[in-house]
Amino acid sequence: MSAEVRVEDAVAGLYRLPLAEFVAGRDQLARQLRAAGDREAARRVAALRRPSISAWAANQLAQAAPHAMAELLEVGAALRQAQQDALAGQPDAARRLRSSSAQLRAAVSRLTQRAETLLGRAGHAASDATLGRLAATLQAAATADPPTRAALAEGRLAGDLDPAGFGLPVEEAAPADAAPVPSVPSPPPAAPATDDRAVARREQARLAAQRALERTGQAAEQARTALDQAKAMAADQQQAARAARRRALELAEAAEELAAQAAAAAATATQARQQAEAAERDAEALADRVRLAQEAATAAEDAHAAATAALEELQG
Repeated sequence: MSAEVRVEDAVAGLYRLPLAEFVAGRDQLARQLRAAGDREAARRVAALRRPSISAWAANQLAQAAPHAMAELLEVGAALRQAQQDALAGQPDAARRLRSSSAQLRAAVSRLTQRAETLLGRAGHAASDATLGRLAATLQAAATADPPTRAALAEGRLAGDLDPAGFGLPVEEAAPADAAPVPSVPSPPPAAPATDDRAVARREQARLAAQRALERTGQAAEQARTALDQAKAMAADQQQAARAARRRALELAEAAEELAAQAAAAAATATQARQQAEAAERDAEALADRVRLAQEAATAAEDAHAAATAALEELQG
């Protein structure tokens, strides 16, 4: 393995670190390269900036969801080819463009949802702004040039990306307030002046149509991405509402059951109180009978004693 490849692998490892450890890892790698005598590589590493939270999330997805990332890149390549075929006027390109665009939106949406969980586990807020930037970066990288696509696949994007115009690599995309720069075809063979003007007018018309297609296509993709995100958020809210309703019904059923149990306990308590009162009355009646029996026994004993005394007196 060459020294350059080892450095690239080490740099890729930096972007897989927790975000808070990036700067320390970068500085340590730069020191190691200087100590090894590779000052140029050390300078390049030291100049690396910590990625944004959305770019960091994209890099983590490359490691956490490699199959979903591979699907995104495959769909992105198909969309890029469909864009180029549409500009070339191929008859079935429009259909493939619509199909690939829908597939790309779906792939971006799945990865964005996966990133929301990933960010939460890492202690980062998955705000709408962060998820929106992540979705734009995934879309841009998926349809970008081979080096950018490789950076996404290997989880070493240095920062956020913006979706480029149709058929243009990310780094060649024009600013938002300027028309994209089209590729210039080879000049046609020499022809009479009239033909030259006609060719020039057709070329100008073609380029104008290409620029319009690029601008409207980019706007449509951004609008669809925003729509997908809004639909995902609405679906999450509906799911939360359904869960809240289910919980409310469960609590209501539990409350009804507790109320029934309380009513049964109250009835049992009333019955026990009535039985206790009856037992107390029976005990009082028995006490009265015991007292009367005691009095009768005492009277009988007194009578017996008197009889005994009278008999003794007569016998004496």
